[in-house]
Amino acid sequence: MGHTFDRRRSKRLFLNFSVEVSGIDRYGQPFVECTKTLDISDTGCRLFAKAALKCGDLVNIRLNVPTGERLPDERPQQFEVMWVEPTGACWTIGARKIVNGEI
Repeated sequence: MGHTFDRRRSKRLFLNFSVEVSGIDRYGQPFVECTKTLDISDTGCRLFAKAALKCGDLVNIRLNVPTGERLPDERPQQFEVMWVEPTGACWTIGARKIVNGEI
């Protein structure tokens, strides 16, 4: 799946943040994993994931501090998986932030 046409409304920033991703994978199994973002925007992010996800899956993403501990008031944000591509032994995921229950 090529992403040559960029429909983003906001600028993409190539920033690597340590994040915790949790949810239910495509096999109905709960998962929690630590990974890094590839880029972020006002509306979403792109990241690597070991969990097998599919378009439409909902995941919670929480920012981690460098030591791997959570920030004191950092609450997870809910995202919808918009696209998934195999990348070696894991997946590259494009996710869009859900704001006030709306995508």
